[in-house]
Amino acid sequence: MSQTVSDVPQATDRRTRRTRLALRDALAEEIAATGDLSRVTVTAVTSRAGVTRRTFYSHYKDIPDLVNCIEKETVTELRPLVAQLSQVHLDELADAINHQEPCPGSQEILSYFKERGSYLRPTASTCAPWAPSLTTTSPLRYLPRSACFSAGSRAACARACAPWHAS
Repeated sequence: MSQTVSDVPQATDRRTRRTRLALRDALAEEIAATGDLSRVTVTAVTSRAGVTRRTFYSHYKDIPDLVNCIEKETVTELRPLVAQLSQVHLDELADAINHQEPCPGSQEILSYFKERGSYLRPTASTCAPWAPSLTTTSPLRYLPRSACFSAGSRAACARACAPWHAS
């Protein structure tokens, strides 16, 4: 099986990181501008990012490879946050409810999406048909609530997480 450029371990070089972030952000901007991932071109992304096509191809094989890398990075970063949330015990949840605080772990996940919304919102809306956007109408807003449900108390979680969920 052949290895793609993006399968190479992430470099810690600042220039590489800056270039990849610029390409990621440019992809999101281009998706938002065209409204459709299938209409996004390498030329448009590199133009928005202020890099050459050669630079793009030194990091990624093509646009789907860039999207795949963003997805992998997101899942990798979310995994420990979801694991933390899934470890919430009913006693902790009850304590949060009694103090009218959010479900333990939910703030971290919500902060993650808020901090990365500029590039996750456009990519999620075109790459995941079930996620029209990372807004209050998105199924992703139920992620913390769903994880709390697994702890065993829908009503308890609904009250504890209410400040972070739209009605």
